[in-house]
Amino acid sequence: MITGVVVVVVALIAGAVVVLSGDDEAAAGEIFLEPATEAGADPFATGLQSDAVAVTTTTQTTVTTTEGGTAATPAISGGRPGLYGGTRNTATCDPQQQADFLAANRPIAVAFVAALNADPTLRWSGGSKVSVDQIEAYLLELTPVNLTSDTRVTNHGYRNGSPTPRQAVLQAGTAVLVDAYGVPRVKCNCGNPLTPPTAVRATPTYRGPRWDGFSPTTVVVVTEVTVEIEVYVLVDVVTGDPFSRPTGTTGADDGDADLSDDTTSSTEPPSTESPSTEPPSTEPPTSEPPDTSGGDVEQFCSKWSGYLTQYGEVDPSVPEVVAIFEDLNSVAPPEMQQPMQLILDAVRDAAASGSAEIDVSAYPGMDAAVTSVIEYLSGTCGISTF
Repeated sequence: MITGVVVVVVALIAGAVVVLSGDDEAAAGEIFLEPATEAGADPFATGLQSDAVAVTTTTQTTVTTTEGGTAATPAISGGRPGLYGGTRNTATCDPQQQADFLAANRPIAVAFVAALNADPTLRWSGGSKVSVDQIEAYLLELTPVNLTSDTRVTNHGYRNGSPTPRQAVLQAGTAVLVDAYGVPRVKCNCGNPLTPPTAVRATPTYRGPRWDGFSPTTVVVVTEVTVEIEVYVLVDVVTGDPFSRPTGTTGADDGDADLSDDTTSSTEPPSTESPSTEPPSTEPPTSEPPDTSGGDVEQFCSKWSGYLTQYGEVDPSVPEVVAIFEDLNSVAPPEMQQPMQLILDAVRDAAASGSAEIDVSAYPGMDAAVTSVIEYLSGTCGISTF
C-alpha cells in the first residue's frame, strides 16, 4: 500500500496531487501535551515505578493553542548518542513490574498487545507481533531511559477494555522503555503502550498543561534504526556525562561510553549493511556507487525512510509537505537534484496559492521527475513500498 509522503509523489503521475484536501481541514488536529510527572488520561496502570527527570511544568489547567504554519517535526534516529538519558546504575522504571501487573490483569494485557501489534514497524526477537503470553519476554528486552527532548508519539490509554490511541507530546524527562531499534514502547508511569506518531490531518492544536520551554519547533520524532542496538549511549541527567547501557538491562551493567566506535555506540547501520528482514533504507546500490558530490545518498535515503515511518498512512499537512521536500532537497545527490527541485517547486506553488491540488500540466517533465525519484528510491535506497 502506498502511504505517507510517497502518496504526494506517486499521485503526481495520475495528474492531480492532493496536498491537503479542503475536506480534511475540519479533521482532528489535537496533540495532547503530557508532562513527565503525570500519568495522563486513561492510564493502563497506576503505582508503577517511574523516575522522571526533574522538570518545571505550568500550573494552568488544560488549554488549547493552535500553531499555524509549523514545519515538519524533525525525525531523529533512535540510535543517536545522547538522544536518551538516565542516571548511571539506576533504572528509571522496572520492566518486570510492568510485566507482573499485566500478568495479573489479563483484559488490560489483551489491550496492551493490541495497541503494540497495530504498529507495522514493531520488531523484537519474537517477530513482529507480541502475544499476551509473550509480554514478559518482550518487556524484558526493553531498556529503561528518560527522554531528553519533547517527543511526539502515539500514546494509548485504556478505556472499556480497549486501547484508546491519541497523538501526544511527551515532555523531556519522561521515563520510557525503548526497544532494540530505538523506539519508545512503554510510558513508565502509567504502563501505556507507545507507537510511532501519525500526522494530524489539520493544523496542530496542542491541548494540555504547557511546561516551561515547550515549543512545537523543538519537538522531535524518533525513527527506528535498521539494525539492533546492542549498547545505548545515554547522557547522565545529573552530571551531563555520557555512559553506556546494554540493551535490555536496567542499570547494573552500565559502564563508560566508548564514543570511538559509532557502529556500536550510535548503532547507525554502516552504509554497506543490509538487514535481512526489511528492505534497507541506507544501502548503496550494488553496482558502482553514485557520485555523492553536492548531496548525500545515505542521508537522502535515510530521510525518505524516516518520513515514511513518521507519517504512516496519514497525509502530512501543507506546511509539513513543504518542509519535507525542502529537507529532502537539501541532501539530494546530484542525479536527484533536478527532479526533486521540480517537485519542490510544485509543492511550494500549491501551498502558496492555497490550492488543494497541483496542476501537473503547469510543470513539464513532472511525470519523468516522479518516475525518476521512484526508481531511485527503489533501486538505490532499497525502499520498495510503491
